[in-house]
Amino acid sequence: MVDVNREESELEKSRKAFERDVEKNEKEYDEKKSEEESAAQATEKRNRRKLEQKENDLRDVLSSASGRRFVYRILEEAGVYSDGFNTNAAVMGFHAGKRNMGLFLLKDIEDKFIDQYSQMRREHKSDLLSDAAEKKKNEDQKES
Repeated sequence: MVDVNREESELEKSRKAFERDVEKNEKEYDEKKSEEESAAQATEKRNRRKLEQKENDLRDVLSSASGRRFVYRILEEAGVYSDGFNTNAAVMGFHAGKRNMGLFLLKDIEDKFIDQYSQMRREHKSDLLSDAAEKKKNEDQKES
């Protein structure tokens, strides 16, 4: 009878030790999971701040006429408004790379700042018309 009681006592001790180990492991798991979630939330917050900063930067550039002219010039130089075809594959690849970067910028502008983009296009067209009118005026003066 004593052996049976001792075995039951040993079993009870083992069961309690096992339960403590399980509780300890669950607690460690929960703490680690909480730390990982906190780190993921911090990373997400940092990424959101960076995205907001990029949007604010682009908004600032597009808020002025000089900024819009600058961006339009970049888009033109990137070849966004042309096809970039060339019979030389290396040249065509070079143009495709430039154009890809221009399209990257254009997508950001069109996604978030369509009004500024429309204004930029109108201003560019107005500048072209002004330049053409001035050129014609100069040519007419030379003929006189």
